[in-house]
Amino acid sequence: MNIAFILPSLANKAPIKLIASISNYLTLTGNLCSVFYFDNIVELQFNCKINRISMKEKIEFDKYDIIHSNMYRPDKYLYHWRKEISNSKVVSTLHCDIFHDLYYTYKNILFAKFFENIWIYRLKYFDKVICISQYVENIYKNKMKNTTVIYNGVEINKTSNFDLGILNKINKCREDGYKLILCYAYITKRKGLVLPIQAIKDKKDYVLFIIGDGPEKKKLIRLVKLYQLTGRVFFFSQQFDPYLYLKYFDLFIMPSINEGFGLALVEAILMGKPCICSDIEIFKELFSSLHVTFFNLENINSLKSAIDYAYKYGLEKAEVAKEYASKYYMANSMCKKYYEYYNYLLS
Repeated sequence: MNIAFILPSLANKAPIKLIASISNYLTLTGNLCSVFYFDNIVELQFNCKINRISMKEKIEFDKYDIIHSNMYRPDKYLYHWRKEISNSKVVSTLHCDIFHDLYYTYKNILFAKFFENIWIYRLKYFDKVICISQYVENIYKNKMKNTTVIYNGVEINKTSNFDLGILNKINKCREDGYKLILCYAYITKRKGLVLPIQAIKDKKDYVLFIIGDGPEKKKLIRLVKLYQLTGRVFFFSQQFDPYLYLKYFDLFIMPSINEGFGLALVEAILMGKPCICSDIEIFKELFSSLHVTFFNLENINSLKSAIDYAYKYGLEKAEVAKEYASKYYMANSMCKKYYEYYNYLLS
């Protein structure tokens, strides 16, 4: 099988890591893969040919059995050239609730709805749109008749270069007798990171580490100063594999307001860490209260209680959760399902 992947860049972001896992798996199993990308950002490794192209540049589409795009500009690119594609099957992976993702980013309802409609219109011309969860498919299955579901999978790397600044701060907090909570994310309003900051305001025995960058980071820093928490809430820049720091922490919190999947939550569970997450639909689809400790987004006391409960009893859940996630949400399993689905489309 000969597969082309179209990406916005090779940045270390979850949707692009998904394609890296798939292409690397397919290459190792004897298939031919080529990755095409637009922006000169190369942070991930691919064990196949990579080629930088422009949006106006036409590739040899029909030499490929499958052409798989990922994210908005690649989808737009394939829609633009759709009439030039005769023999290949055209596939996209849809990672999010487009409207809410755009709304929480740009805070403009009309823009979010308009942009969502354009994106969905283009995706209707694809042979198949693969949603990363049932939650995402349920949003769009009545707007598009070409959807299916393949859950995301996580690949856990065992080694990485640690930031000494983070490690030193962790050690200092341990020496001072604190319990440690970790959050990591691309920091937008949608990630709900204001909530754990509010929650630990009255929990004097906890410190909170937030790893990541994004448009809401400066607002969170100002909030921490307003609450006089600069000695207990610490911010660090994006790390390549932030989940590897979890072995130094007591708890992981994912307080998202909206998600298409929740890759960081799965990573934390696979690291064997007690996890607290918001009670949004997608997290309840992926896990149950046997695996994680849920809290109510509308009730900050619910999060405070969840922190206490997870610290006392979370390790029992963590063992069950890790076994469950290892069965259903590993990268190898996801890649096999994509390969099987490619074959199904070609049959």
